[in-house]
Amino acid sequence: MLLYKKADLVIANAQKIANDIKQLSSKKSEFIYPFTLKKLSKKNKNKNYKKKFNILSISRFSVEKNLKDIIKAVGNINDKNICLKLLGSGVEIDSLKSIAKSQNVNIKFCKFTDKKEIKLLKEANLYINSSHFEGFPNTVLKALNFNVPVIASKSHGGIYEILMNGKGGVLYNQGDEVDLSKKIIEIRKNYIFHLNKTYLHKKKLTKFLIKKNVLKFQKLLDRILD
Repeated sequence: MLLYKKADLVIANAQKIANDIKQLSSKKSEFIYPFTLKKLSKKNKNKNYKKKFNILSISRFSVEKNLKDIIKAVGNINDKNICLKLLGSGVEIDSLKSIAKSQNVNIKFCKFTDKKEIKLLKEANLYINSSHFEGFPNTVLKALNFNVPVIASKSHGGIYEILMNGKGGVLYNQGDEVDLSKKIIEIRKNYIFHLNKTYLHKKKLTKFLIKKNVLKFQKLLDRILD
């Protein structure tokens, strides 16, 4: 808030965040989406999901990312054919490993690299974002672009714009691993439906393309400097 008071204009990374700033401060705010997507990927072949079902999440291993929700939800399902992969690093890794062990979850912790991220996104059948709060979850956008159905927590940020309030993915009640378990089971049971839903929604992701948001940023600068 101290910085907001000194700013003439606040640029947010999502419309929801810009609206929240307007309510908290009298300062003018606008939004420009992060420079995440260069182009939309092509529709890929249906991934093998009946025998092995790969669930992926990419984030810091920290409290606010709430990864324990995912581990406990997968543990509740108790299906050996589900493989959970967490890509990242952070101070919570030992705690997360302990939870996974107690839940008997088939899990792999992977250190982040750009190549590893692409590899795991190509292999993923489902992407989950479980954060307590997010400004704009870039990894959700990447997952959709790789034709991966998404479940995300109701984290009160840009997730609603990315998933169009649930039309482009599935939202679950934050902190409720039982609800998350039910959503995972439903998606796996009706996977082709959710895969096709992802394909249709991806056509609406053009507003997140880098070239569109760079142009928006250039126009904003031109207006300020004029």
